[in-house]
Amino acid sequence: MELIIADNPRQWQDFAAALPRAEFLNAACWPTVIGPTAKYLLMIEEGKILAGCPVFEKRLFGLRYGYSPRGPLFAPGLGQEKMRRALGLLAEQSAKVLPSVVFWRMEPVCAPVVWAEISRGLVVRKSVNQQPAQTLVIDLAASEDELLAAMHQKTRYNARLAEKKGVVVRQGTLQDFPAFWKLMSQTGERDAFRLHTEHHYRRMLEKGSDVFKLFVAETQGRVLAAGIFAFFGDTATYVHGASASQDRQYMAPYALQWQVMTFAKKQGYRYYDFFGVDNSKWPGVTRFKMGFGGSIEAYPGTFDIILKAGYYKFYQAVRQLRRLLPF
Repeated sequence: MELIIADNPRQWQDFAAALPRAEFLNAACWPTVIGPTAKYLLMIEEGKILAGCPVFEKRLFGLRYGYSPRGPLFAPGLGQEKMRRALGLLAEQSAKVLPSVVFWRMEPVCAPVVWAEISRGLVVRKSVNQQPAQTLVIDLAASEDELLAAMHQKTRYNARLAEKKGVVVRQGTLQDFPAFWKLMSQTGERDAFRLHTEHHYRRMLEKGSDVFKLFVAETQGRVLAAGIFAFFGDTATYVHGASASQDRQYMAPYALQWQVMTFAKKQGYRYYDFFGVDNSKWPGVTRFKMGFGGSIEAYPGTFDIILKAGYYKFYQAVRQLRRLLPF
């Protein structure tokens, strides 16, 4: 088993996209969306990729750390012993590939009990979550009638009511972006959401156009709801969404979700991911998403693999101090 750095991000994407429940955060376009470049570390044995992840080198408190969103990933059917060896070698070799990095922040997607086993022997600390700790996933293998039957009665009613009221959902273009951003601004103010910059959302559609698509729900030429959705591997993901503060009686957000869900199904995607639910942090949004049915999937969490213990203690001390300060 040996570590290589992929020359072409597509080599990594081909591996990541072929895995069950593919995550858009592992798409080759993602580094061009968020800015920093990534190195793609792959563990190879007999010409086959067994494990790997992109690593973004980031700065925090004057230090450098590596960050792997929703990774590392492992080949299907790989036993826990090989997973443990691959993870250990990734951590060991990362000190050579990323010599200035103090720690490596990972977001494993395997089962929590598997992560506990394969990370045994490494110096690992639980950290704050960068991505949602759990999500809601709908299996699109069901028929449309079965998907509707699995919804909460009110959600099903609202999706049908939107159709009766003339709400039409279509795939948007960059010409629709101003309307999307207007709705995002309204939604952020109304629901006290912290938004990304306008540039971030536009960059997703411009630099990641092979993965990210804009859909809008409108009636009589008025856009009432809009969202950015990711299509990667076998999974369609609801990434960002917004709705108008007026004309809410049209139930446009329900039409948007249902129509994009059926679009994804027709395009051959197996799963529809709502990208995060949390009754404590986002009670209203979570209630809305849960109305569409599906099952909750929990991630093990976010973990720091410590590469330089002394500097990591300094990082922890600064982080603790910042929590205590009143600003």
